[in-house]
Amino acid sequence: MNNQTPRTKGTVLVTGATSGIGLATASSLRESGWTVLVHGRTKEKTLQAIRRIHSDPDVQPIFRDLGSAVEVDAIAEQIGDSPLDAIIHNACPTNFEGRKDDSGVELTFAVGHLAAWRLTALLLPKLASSKTGRVVFVGSQSHKEARGGPTQVVPSVERGVNQAYAYTKLANLTMCLELARRWKDGRLQAFAFDPGPTETPMMQKLRDNQTGIKSFLMTSVLPWFSRMPEDVGRAMAWALDASQARSLNGKYIHANRREIAPARRARDPARAAELWQTSKRLTGLDIVTSTGSRA
Repeated sequence: MNNQTPRTKGTVLVTGATSGIGLATASSLRESGWTVLVHGRTKEKTLQAIRRIHSDPDVQPIFRDLGSAVEVDAIAEQIGDSPLDAIIHNACPTNFEGRKDDSGVELTFAVGHLAAWRLTALLLPKLASSKTGRVVFVGSQSHKEARGGPTQVVPSVERGVNQAYAYTKLANLTMCLELARRWKDGRLQAFAFDPGPTETPMMQKLRDNQTGIKSFLMTSVLPWFSRMPEDVGRAMAWALDASQARSLNGKYIHANRREIAPARRARDPARAAELWQTSKRLTGLDIVTSTGSRA
């Protein structure tokens, strides 16, 4: 990337930024003065998203498939020596087709968690050189719906799309809290952001694939409580700005700008340890703490 990119409030990478919450977040961050790296899976969708935001040097495309470890590594290579102050881990597909990544892991978990782990590990030295490096996870209350053993961390394709998503969001929160615990010196921050029900293409896809009472609730009831992506994007931009003024390390922030509590399982040290070791094994990468010791 161009090392001469002008610094504004800082540079932030938003994954899954071609539609929905990701696109709205990227747009709001750009409007509030951030340099935004807009990630999408394909070149066509990424460039289309950038045209919807603003075609200027402060909005830059990254088109890579997070379901491929090679492609994730290429993101770090593309960023190169350019500065980076924050990553927003937003990408998390719904896997109705029961797909797996190129290593055989269920796709929602592979993209939503393992790619986030890999990107964090690869880009952490760059974040650590920032005045306040931040790793932000887009959470969901569905993390409370994960079913299985107390330390089970990887979902199976057979358990279905809802459980895959729930396990992935539980992993996001567990990872966030564990990073925050290890980053007590304040130089790096990890926090999670819960958008709440939001009218996105993913929400519509979920509605289209539900039946019975769940279909009725999602179609007739949930829209009364849902936000528009633009409202969520503005709240996310507020949270990132707020993290510069005060520590949000280890906080779980709702789109209504208040702190909420994650499920007990997300705060379980045994589960965090299992997730940490499993993530290292599946990615072949470790995450280094801000003090330079290995986590």
